Amino acid sequence: MMPTTQLISWKSTKRKSEQDIKNIAKKVKTDFGIKLFSEKEEETNPDEAKRTIVDAVGKIREVTRGNENLQQYNRLYGFFRNYLGACVYAIAFIVLALIINYICLLEYGIILWSGLVFQLILGLISFLILKLIGFEYARALFNAYITDASYTYKTEQ
Repeated sequence: MMPTTQLISWKSTKRKSEQDIKNIAKKVKTDFGIKLFSEKEEETNPDEAKRTIVDAVGKIREVTRGNENLQQYNRLYGFFRNYLGACVYAIAFIVLALIINYICLLEYGIILWSGLVFQLILGLISFLILKLIGFEYARALFNAYITDASYTYKTEQ
């Protein structure tokens, strides 16, 4: 499940508070005519509840698209997502280079193994950061939507 779905799904352990979910559901119903499932309805039909949340989140993203703080989260998320994708290709290229190095009896093994370990570590770190940023973005998205205000982006200073 995506972080946005987890935050407003009743059965999720990472969900927002009951009051926040009710506030979001009320505003989604008013703004878009989409009725999010109650806790009992979600228990009986979890797949449809998820699809309804996905529909609602799509609409919420559209109305908050101009929010500069959310765009900051999107840029950061995009950077790590793109790095993770490129990391897969880099690892494949390094493995191919290691095979060629072994076949041709070249002496680049240490450099290639170091590069492979480095890429694996960076890939793992990027994956973990990507998950964290996804939840931060989802929280910011719902806060911006429910308050009709900008949500302050956290930056290190």
